[in-house]
Amino acid sequence: MVVYTLVFQFLGDDLAWRVMFWTGALPALLVLWVRRRVQDAPKATEQLDTSAQKGSFAAIFAPGLRRVTLFAVLLSTGVQGGYYTLATWVPTYLKTERGLTVVGTAAISRS
Repeated sequence: MVVYTLVFQFLGDDLAWRVMFWTGALPALLVLWVRRRVQDAPKATEQLDTSAQKGSFAAIFAPGLRRVTLFAVLLSTGVQGGYYTLATWVPTYLKTERGLTVVGTAAISRS
């Protein structure tokens, strides 16, 4: 939220969203770097190599887990949809109907 407020305060709307897009890509680049550079612990690697039981995608739909899996999918879909709705439409509403600036909508969203 701080980066959003600063970027939109000092840059125009047409450039600020691009800066925010690339700012959002930085954690993904960090993850790629960490995955290449960090080695698993030897004990964990040994345990993975010797484990006879391997997980599968189909296993989460087994009769004992099917209900939990479906409820988890519904819950996560609802949470994502709710967040998307709030993150997209509330700032737009505050800007168009209430006349707040982009920086003003960021301040309202935090409280």
